[in-house]
Amino acid sequence: MPMKAVNSKYNTKLIEIGLNVERHRKLRGFTREELAEKADESRNTIANIENSSKPHSMALGTLFKIADALEIPLKKLFEFETEDY
Repeated sequence: MPMKAVNSKYNTKLIEIGLNVERHRKLRGFTREELAEKADESRNTIANIENSSKPHSMALGTLFKIADALEIPLKKLFEFETEDY
Protein backbone atom coordinates (compact mmCIF):
# COMPACT_ATOMS: atom_id res chain seq x y z
CA MET A 1 0.00 0.00 0.00
CA PRO A 2 1.47 3.41 -0.96
CA MET A 3 2.12 5.96 1.76
CA LYS A 4 -0.28 8.89 1.83
CA ALA A 5 0.50 12.55 2.27
CA VAL A 6 -1.06 13.97 5.42
CA ASN A 7 -2.38 17.23 6.74
CA SER A 8 0.43 19.75 7.09
CA LYS A 9 -0.50 20.15 10.77
CA TYR A 10 1.39 16.92 11.47
CA ASN A 11 4.33 17.38 9.10
CA THR A 12 6.77 18.43 11.84
CA LYS A 13 6.04 15.33 13.93
CA LEU A 14 6.27 13.01 10.91
CA ILE A 15 9.61 14.58 10.00
CA GLU A 16 10.86 14.09 13.56
CA ILE A 17 9.79 10.43 13.56
CA GLY A 18 11.66 9.94 10.29
CA LEU A 19 14.76 11.65 11.65
CA ASN A 20 14.59 9.43 14.74
CA VAL A 21 14.39 6.33 12.54
CA GLU A 22 17.39 7.52 10.55
CA ARG A 23 19.40 8.42 13.66
CA HIS A 24 18.80 5.07 15.37
CA ARG A 25 19.45 3.19 12.10
CA LYS A 26 22.81 4.90 11.74
CA LEU A 27 23.66 4.33 15.42
CA ARG A 28 23.10 0.60 14.81
CA GLY A 29 25.25 0.77 11.68
CA PHE A 30 22.45 -0.39 9.38
CA THR A 31 21.90 0.65 5.79
CA ARG A 32 18.33 1.33 4.72
CA GLU A 33 18.33 -2.04 2.97
CA GLU A 34 19.48 -3.84 6.11
CA LEU A 35 16.84 -2.15 8.25
CA ALA A 36 14.18 -2.90 5.66
CA GLU A 37 15.12 -6.57 5.64
CA LYS A 38 15.18 -6.81 9.45
CA ALA A 39 11.82 -5.00 9.71
CA ASP A 40 10.27 -6.97 6.83
CA GLU A 41 9.54 -3.74 4.96
CA SER A 42 10.70 -2.42 1.61
CA ARG A 43 13.72 -0.18 1.26
CA ASN A 44 11.38 2.41 -0.29
CA THR A 45 9.22 2.38 2.84
CA ILE A 46 12.26 3.12 5.01
CA ALA A 47 13.43 5.81 2.58
CA ASN A 48 9.97 7.43 2.55
CA ILE A 49 9.81 7.49 6.35
CA GLU A 50 13.28 9.02 6.60
CA ASN A 51 12.66 11.56 3.81
CA SER A 52 12.22 14.84 5.67
CA SER A 53 11.50 16.82 2.50
CA LYS A 54 8.21 14.98 1.88
CA PRO A 55 6.56 13.70 5.08
CA HIS A 56 4.16 10.76 4.69
CA SER A 57 1.84 8.98 7.05
CA MET A 58 3.01 5.62 8.28
CA ALA A 59 1.32 2.64 9.84
CA LEU A 60 1.87 2.13 13.55
CA GLY A 61 2.57 -1.54 12.83
CA THR A 62 5.42 -0.48 10.55
CA LEU A 63 6.90 1.62 13.35
CA PHE A 64 6.62 -1.35 15.75
CA LYS A 65 8.56 -3.51 13.30
CA ILE A 66 11.20 -0.81 12.79
CA ALA A 67 11.64 -0.33 16.53
CA ASP A 68 11.97 -4.11 16.99
CA ALA A 69 14.55 -4.30 14.19
CA LEU A 70 16.49 -1.44 15.80
CA GLU A 71 16.14 -3.10 19.23
CA ILE A 72 14.74 0.07 20.79
CA PRO A 73 11.47 0.80 22.58
CA LEU A 74 8.85 2.26 20.24
CA LYS A 75 8.68 5.41 22.37
CA LYS A 76 12.22 6.32 21.22
CA LEU A 77 10.81 7.07 17.77
CA PHE A 78 8.41 9.57 19.38
CA GLU A 79 10.96 11.54 21.38
CA PHE A 80 10.63 14.98 19.83
CA GLU A 81 12.81 18.07 20.09
CA THR A 82 9.66 20.20 20.31
CA GLU A 83 7.17 18.91 22.84
CA ASP A 84 3.94 20.62 21.83
CA TYR A 85 1.80 17.44 21.99
